[in-house]
Amino acid sequence: MAAPRLRVPSPPATGSQLARTAQQVSDEVELYHRTYTTLLRSSGETLLRVLEPSHRSMTSSLHALAGSEELDLGAFLYAIRRLPDAVAGARVIVMGQEAEVFARHGIGPLDDWMPLEAPARRRRWYDDGNGTMAVLLASASDLDDLVPTLVAYQIEWNKVRLRLRGAQPHIHRLIEYVGLQRLADLDDHVQLRDRHGDEEQDE
Repeated sequence: MAAPRLRVPSPPATGSQLARTAQQVSDEVELYHRTYTTLLRSSGETLLRVLEPSHRSMTSSLHALAGSEELDLGAFLYAIRRLPDAVAGARVIVMGQEAEVFARHGIGPLDDWMPLEAPARRRRWYDDGNGTMAVLLASASDLDDLVPTLVAYQIEWNKVRLRLRGAQPHIHRLIEYVGLQRLADLDDHVQLRDRHGDEEQDE
């Protein structure tokens, strides 16, 4: 999700129109990147919802329905595969490159926390069991992948919660069943897209 593909408008546009569209999308991606890197350099916590407007404006093909009320199950599953299951109950996620950095700021020791994994990303996650998670990042590109993934997850998770609010128990079970079936149908497609994305990065 760090490098969203451009969504070419339809019907086909002229060369100048495509250039303007590409520049606009590039500017929105740059704004998004600048927004979260600036916020993360500041002291204190950064709320994910602050990043949602610029995430939606980025118009990533991996989260095409970010600005819509319609569920984007493909983007939701894409995010779920890159995050540990415990992220659903997390209140705070702390990011850093070395365990020693966490220790200097009074976080951890990480060796005493529960180690976690995500299905599609080999990152070292830790859970303190009280709503705080820590993740070790290897590089700046790791950050550029993780932040949009977390924001996409929150956007789609909140859509699901809105649909479930006030629903009767049997409706909850029906939605869960239908949702899981649709997610299962999308799983092969998302895994294929994962492999295709990895191949593009390796080139």
